[in-house]
Amino acid sequence: MIVSSMVQLGLSWWQAWICVWLGYGVVAPFICLNARPGAIFHVTFPVVARTSFGLYGSLWCTFNRGAMAWCVIISMIDYVYLITNPIPQHLVWCASQYRWRLHEGHAPGNLAKCE
Repeated sequence: MIVSSMVQLGLSWWQAWICVWLGYGVVAPFICLNARPGAIFHVTFPVVARTSFGLYGSLWCTFNRGAMAWCVIISMIDYVYLITNPIPQHLVWCASQYRWRLHEGHAPGNLAKCE
């Protein structure tokens, strides 16, 4: 999905592929370093966060992680809803016409049924 977004923005497929792998290469060492204390010393994430950020600074890390988990749960619920209840065709038509109206300044056809 990341590569397809870059291709849509104008990069060729191999440029987008290189960008994604460079990004993964930059981030991977930090992810491994973050996971190492838990794997070696068998401590949980809040304990590692307290050693890095202190007692009150670790609260931000913990709440941020909880908020991200909440967003994942909501996204999964939305995904299940969309799988079981397909989007009505008139809403898809309205979304495409709205996008065209944003880019072109107008949209052909009757947009009254979208509102």
